[in-house]
Amino acid sequence: MPRSRALAHLLVTVASTGALLAQSGMVQLPGQGRSAPEARPDHAFVVDALGQGDFLDLPAAVASAPEGALLLVRAGDYSGVTISGKSLRVQCEAPGAARVHGALLVADVGATQDVLLFGLELRAGLEVSRCAGEVSLTACSSPTNAGPVPPPPWLNFWQYPLCGLGDVQHRVIDSAAVSLVDCAFHGRDGASTACDGSPGEHALSVTDSRVAVYGGVLAGGDGADGPGCHGGYAGSGGDGLQAHGATTRVHVCDAVLVGGEGGVDLNSFGLDGCDGIEARALGGAAVDHCPPAAVGLEIAALARTGDRPAYTITAPPGSDLFLLIAPARDWREFAAAEGVLHVSPGFTIVPLGTMSASGSFTRPFPAPGPEWGRAFANAELQVVARVSGQDRYSEPRSLNVVHPWL
Repeated sequence: MPRSRALAHLLVTVASTGALLAQSGMVQLPGQGRSAPEARPDHAFVVDALGQGDFLDLPAAVASAPEGALLLVRAGDYSGVTISGKSLRVQCEAPGAARVHGALLVADVGATQDVLLFGLELRAGLEVSRCAGEVSLTACSSPTNAGPVPPPPWLNFWQYPLCGLGDVQHRVIDSAAVSLVDCAFHGRDGASTACDGSPGEHALSVTDSRVAVYGGVLAGGDGADGPGCHGGYAGSGGDGLQAHGATTRVHVCDAVLVGGEGGVDLNSFGLDGCDGIEARALGGAAVDHCPPAAVGLEIAALARTGDRPAYTITAPPGSDLFLLIAPARDWREFAAAEGVLHVSPGFTIVPLGTMSASGSFTRPFPAPGPEWGRAFANAELQVVARVSGQDRYSEPRSLNVVHPWL
């Protein structure tokens, strides 16, 4: 059955209850600041650099967390960490409040596993490598132009002005299903040396992988100026995105991609650095741009049991609206004209009526019921707007509902 007909069939047959699919089961309240937290049926833990949680730092929390756990990270400074071979949700209480000072590596996530990272500020880069399952980053960021940085050791100075060169801190390698939602990654600016200026970094590099970029910013760093020595070179600007390899496919939906500016040879010998570009596809890689969706969904990423977080939807006036609610996210590819949908089988479809002439409305989310009476539950949300017979999807959103004591 074609996808559009299948969706229409579901809209008729699925009950519009709005109930989220979550297991029930009450939990006991934990103590604070334990050095060795007891395992709980719900697998939810607090990471607090000030000692008011279950763990002081991310490496210990990730090492001890069981499969599928939620790590609720409070504001503070944390060490770099490797997440390998397990499902895990790492949720910062507020975007950018948890600063990770070492590299964050996500590796070897299995096909039936998934990793969700929310709100982390990554100060030393990200690498997603060899992941068959989904890895999703939401509202993660890197500092804006936190440079300058020296030239990569593999570059010769005479290469500095050439297009598409430079290093990168954020990489996706050999991974099947990676999504970036409202993330802001910046390549660092190049540095000026005695006579030359080095290239700016690229914001994101994707190699032999499939990636979807929803919203947010990918901005390459600026190349450094050549100080003016005779025969000096200026650095090229970094690209917003570089895609490498014939098996690489990147979908870009409503995101801002910006190349960095090339540096200037101050001695005026015509050796200015090349400007970076929005996206550069190399070695047979494909970069697809979805048409503007004009459909938006805003909701807090974190709520507590008993709260009713409001959500705001924007869509063309007169469009028919439906809210998709899923207990987990999965990776599905459709034609670029339809975007990339991230919902799992068994999702609930809630009809919301027709968008008014204002093009926007705000409503309270369905109140969490007894099925939320555990340490945490997660739902993935997306809005579909049917406009002139065509479906347009909002960016996916992740909602974690936690017990009040977390």
